[in-house]
Amino acid sequence: MKHAIAWIVGSAVALVLAGCGGSGRPYVPDAGGGAGFALGGGGVAQVAPGGAANFVFNLARTRLQNRSNDMVEMSVQGLPEGAEASFEPNPVQLSEEPVDTVLTVITSAGTPVGTYTLTVSATDGTDTLRRNATLVVATGQVPFRMGGGGQATVLPGAEATFDIGIREDNQDSERSSDAVALSVLSGLHSTMSASFDLNPVPITPTETVSHLTIQTTAATPVGVYSIVVQGTNGVETEVVTCTLTVAAGGAFELIVDPVDIFVADEDGVPFGNDAEATYNVTVKTPFTFVGSVDLAFSFEALKGRLGQGGILVGVFRRGAEPLPEPVTLEFNNHVHEQTVTLAIQRLGRLNFTGTRLFQVSAKPSHTGSTMLAGGSVVVRDNQGDAVSGG
Repeated sequence: MKHAIAWIVGSAVALVLAGCGGSGRPYVPDAGGGAGFALGGGGVAQVAPGGAANFVFNLARTRLQNRSNDMVEMSVQGLPEGAEASFEPNPVQLSEEPVDTVLTVITSAGTPVGTYTLTVSATDGTDTLRRNATLVVATGQVPFRMGGGGQATVLPGAEATFDIGIREDNQDSERSSDAVALSVLSGLHSTMSASFDLNPVPITPTETVSHLTIQTTAATPVGVYSIVVQGTNGVETEVVTCTLTVAAGGAFELIVDPVDIFVADEDGVPFGNDAEATYNVTVKTPFTFVGSVDLAFSFEALKGRLGQGGILVGVFRRGAEPLPEPVTLEFNNHVHEQTVTLAIQRLGRLNFTGTRLFQVSAKPSHTGSTMLAGGSVVVRDNQGDAVSGG
């Protein structure tokens, strides 16, 4: 599976995600003893003077009893000279699920080079928890860039592959290593495993790609997992996120949903120029299906040509644009459901009223049997001279 690579330049803004909970979220609880909430997150970020760093912290309620306050105030100590900090949000509303707050540290051009330990405090008025983060202020650019990640969808038990790209950023920068070591920082469920086909990755002027394979099992829960991949050369660190969706297998499905089932036999009163009935036709495919589905329309009885000179025809379209015949819908790893409009149109004058049944068929290109779904169109009498039932 190939993915477009979006490069992250670490010298301007550094984002650090730390920890890992079973849900796939970056959550590491603080050993808070008897506190009524937990604090996780932190990590390491490097910026140049004048740059900004983001640290993600997580909070969650640990007990319901004796909770006098569910709002937690955040603060930070240990900022370097010339730096400012803010949390978003602050205060944080606690819940049973982890809630993120992002600490943003903005340095100035005059912030001294050095390594700073930031102490983050969280208090609800009764309990106070603390957690450290490390800010490295260094001159020069990050000597490598890391890109890739992307999205993939698999069934439980299947594997997904993501491309992680590494290339040189500044040939003149000092580096502690000519290679980048890759690791999965957070997001893996306990039923998943991860491996890189190239690790460490050499830093070269042209991009070198390592393929990250995430193997799920039949026991992997259905859900969306944000898997954070870290790359480091011993000093600088970059991260990218891979989004893995584990989905139920699904099945082929064809749905015909009526929007307006009426059409008039001719222009006039009381129904006006009602020359079209419309339906939404939805085709769903399994998440593993890559191919096409052919759509077709027919009347169940041989009543497509009704009346003297007038006919009813079915036309598939997207919006106002008719789809070319034969109608074929394309599906892939990212497209598993499509909806088009079926318009049953009157051409000419019909000399009957009543209900006519029709059928829509959908045939997958290389797997599964033809799906069938039916509906009805009702022809109404505008002038009072049509024969009921035709």
